[in-house]
Amino acid sequence: MDGFKHIVVPTDFGDCADHALDVAIALARRLDAKLTLLHVCELPVSAYAMYAQGLYFPMDSLEAAASKALAAATVRLKARYAGADSVLKSGTATDQLLVTCEEIGADLVVMGTHGRRGVSRMLLGSVAEKTVRLSKVPVLTVPSNEHQAHQEHEKSAS
Repeated sequence: MDGFKHIVVPTDFGDCADHALDVAIALARRLDAKLTLLHVCELPVSAYAMYAQGLYFPMDSLEAAASKALAAATVRLKARYAGADSVLKSGTATDQLLVTCEEIGADLVVMGTHGRRGVSRMLLGSVAEKTVRLSKVPVLTVPSNEHQAHQEHEKSAS
């Protein structure tokens, strides 16, 4: 393998995703790789209850807000790394990430992970864990700064 040529970084616009993006930019620079920032507009869990009651969830508004946030993030990203672009998808985060990797020919995913355990992981699920299991391309998971600080605290306490 000659190195990675196209890196995808999924984002929810949070600190954890931003930290993974920092790592991806550094990798992309070293490898002279293309970088794609991906945001998946996912229907919130509360919307399913609304639909069950015959109510409408304003998905158009959610997608418009996501599009605006991604456009702003892309401008900031291109200022840091010219070989970058972005993609907005709707659906389930893991499914759309995997589909996007195939569509654009990505050969590496760099994504943040919150490092949740126990009940919170069971209830919230883990996009990173599911992506690692199902991806056809390598996935680099980047722990959040908060998760790293917690691990360091546990080490020093023992």
